[in-house]
Amino acid sequence: MLIKQAASTMEKLDALGGMAMDDILSRPDSSGRSKRPYTLQAKNTVPGVYRAAMPNGKFISLMRVMLTDFCKYDCHYCPNSTWEPRKRYAFKVEELANAFMEIYRRHTVAGLFLSSGIAGDSSKTMERMVQVVEIIRKRHKFNGYIRLQVMPGADYHLVEAAAALGSRLSINIESPTPEMLSRVSPMKHMEADILDPMGWVNKLISSGQSGAVGQATQLVVGAANETDWDIHQRIDQLYSQWNFKRVYYSPFQPIRNTPLEEHPSMPMVGSIGCIRWDG
Repeated sequence: MLIKQAASTMEKLDALGGMAMDDILSRPDSSGRSKRPYTLQAKNTVPGVYRAAMPNGKFISLMRVMLTDFCKYDCHYCPNSTWEPRKRYAFKVEELANAFMEIYRRHTVAGLFLSSGIAGDSSKTMERMVQVVEIIRKRHKFNGYIRLQVMPGADYHLVEAAAALGSRLSINIESPTPEMLSRVSPMKHMEADILDPMGWVNKLISSGQSGAVGQATQLVVGAANETDWDIHQRIDQLYSQWNFKRVYYSPFQPIRNTPLEEHPSMPMVGSIGCIRWDG
């Protein structure tokens, strides 16, 4: 009889740290490629640990990890979408909080970037992410940098809780217009799932009711055949209306088994990176 063993914490960290690539935190090297995971020693690469460029130009080592790579969405550009048939992983709340604190106590990381796929329900997934950060903040008394991804479609009270606990929040917009988003992510509604939460975060930060000091977002460039002008109009709105500090650009790369697997890729050089607003 075969006995199915649950994945260990290190197996999950290896898988879910590697999958947390939806936001480009590290600067590209001279070839335009994103830098490799941060290496402590020549033969000791820590899963999920990356050097991130901060707004002040300095770097910080972050544990960048997903709560789970299970996802109900059918995004045509995403390796975590329902199109991809592969083994999936998920952390328990306490397990992930404890794993981060263990790595932090070893002086390997100074902060956390927590993202997730959406396992069944946006609000339930967001609630579990908030619980992870709450344990880290309140039980373990960690006061350092935490960037927390807001799940599209999450309820307001969970966005409010995330803003109270996170140093920075991010909600990925992915495409510049509702029509373009519907082409590459038919299950997402831009207004209700993405733009409304962005507005909530801005109000919470502006009113001083938030521990977070800013929000960021990401666009996948080249997936929806958008123009530079389409992107410019949307980004101008985010900067002027909601005081965004950073917009990250991820060049589209086709994923096997997805509807866009034959779609041309976007060259890394010239499209990867971010725009920071210092005005």
